[in-house]
Amino acid sequence: MKKIHLLTLAAIGLVSFIIVSQCSSGPPEPLTAKSFLEHVKFLADPKLEGRLPGTEGCRKAGDYIAGKLKSWSVEPLGDNGSFFQKADWKSRRGEKIESRNVIGIIRGSDEKMKKEAILIVAHYDHVGKASDPGGKKKAKIYTGANDNASGVAALLEAARMIKERKLKPKRSIVFLASTGEETGMHGSGYYTEHPTFPLEKTQAVINADQVGGYERGVAVMGVHMSPQFDNALDAALKGADIKVSRQKIAGRGDNASFNNRFIPSLFFWTGYGNHYHKTSDTVKNINSKKGAEITEVIIKLAAHLADVEKIETIFSRPRGSYRPFVGIGYDTPGDGLRLTSVVKGSPADKAGLKKGDLITAMDKHKLGGSRRLSEILSEYKPGDAVEVTVKRGKKTMKLKITLGKR
Repeated sequence: MKKIHLLTLAAIGLVSFIIVSQCSSGPPEPLTAKSFLEHVKFLADPKLEGRLPGTEGCRKAGDYIAGKLKSWSVEPLGDNGSFFQKADWKSRRGEKIESRNVIGIIRGSDEKMKKEAILIVAHYDHVGKASDPGGKKKAKIYTGANDNASGVAALLEAARMIKERKLKPKRSIVFLASTGEETGMHGSGYYTEHPTFPLEKTQAVINADQVGGYERGVAVMGVHMSPQFDNALDAALKGADIKVSRQKIAGRGDNASFNNRFIPSLFFWTGYGNHYHKTSDTVKNINSKKGAEITEVIIKLAAHLADVEKIETIFSRPRGSYRPFVGIGYDTPGDGLRLTSVVKGSPADKAGLKKGDLITAMDKHKLGGSRRLSEILSEYKPGDAVEVTVKRGKKTMKLKITLGKR
C-alpha cells in the first residue's frame, strides 16, 4: 500500500510539472542579433525570389509578417478584421499588380491618448529577379536582405518586444509593413489614401529602411520636423553603442507618403553601401548586432513619443491634409520657374501651360527668388484657383490653375 501511495504521489507530481511547463511561457526571448537575423533569413531566402510585388514570394513574405504579428497577439488593422490591406496598382506598362500591405496595432493604455498613434513603417517588397539575356544561366535573385528585410525585422522585433515586455504606451502604435516601395511607394501611398487609423490622429512616423548595414553608422533623417524629436532621440539613444548622424532632411522613402499629408517622420537608414540593389545584398552581409541595437533605439523612441504630451510639427497645415498639386517640373534660372515638363492631365496641363514656359508670378507672389514654390503652395489648399503670369517667347499671358491634390 505504501509503495502504491508513493507511486501515486509521483504520478501527480509529474502531471503537475507537465501542466505548469505547458502553461508557463517563461520570460520573453530577448531582442538579440539572433532574433533580428531570424526574420532577415526568412525574408531574404532565395526561395522568395526577391519579393517582387504580385509574385508568390512577396505573398509568402506578407503571410510571414502577418503570422508573426498574430503570434504575439498584435491586433489586426487591415481589411475586414484581417492583417491585410489590398493595395493594387498598375505598372508603367499598364499591368495590374496585386499586392497587400500588412497592418497591426497595439492599442494605447490611456483612454484619451490611445485615439492617437505613432506609426512604424518598413517596406517588405524588393526588386525580384533578372534572367540571363541568353537564357542559359539561372535567374539572378536580388534577395534584398538589407533592403528591406532588415527594416521589417526591426518592425517585427519592435512589435514583439512591446508586447512581451508588457510595455504600456499611452498612444497606440501602428505597424505598417508596406508593399510597392521600390516602384514608387505604392503601398504607403495607398495607405495614406485609405488609412485604417485616422491620419489626423497619427502624430509621428518612424521609417525603418535598410538598418542592417552600418558601415558608416545610422542616419536619422527628419529631426527638424518636430521640436520634440531631438529630445525623444536623446532618450532613446541613452546607453546605446551606435553612431548616429542626425539630419535635417526628410529622406526619400515611405515616410514621404506621410510627409505629403503633413505628418512628421524620423527615417532610420544605414546607407546604400556596396550592395544596394545588387545580388550581393544577402544575409551574410547583414550586421545583425547593430541591426538589433538600432531596433532597440526604435522601440525606445516609439515608446517615448507615445507618451509625450504633445508632438508639434513644422507644418502649417493640419495632419492628414492634402498638398496642392500643380504638375510641373522646372528649373530656377533666377527670374521665374522655367518649365522642363508638364504632367499630362495635371492642373498645369489643363490650364494650358507648356514645356519651356517661364512662370514669373503666382497671384501676388513672385517666383524664382528665395521663396520656394512649395512654401508658396503651403498657403493654398486643393481646389483653390490661382493666377499665374507666364512668358512664352515674346508673349506674356495670365492663366488660371485650379490646384489639384496629392
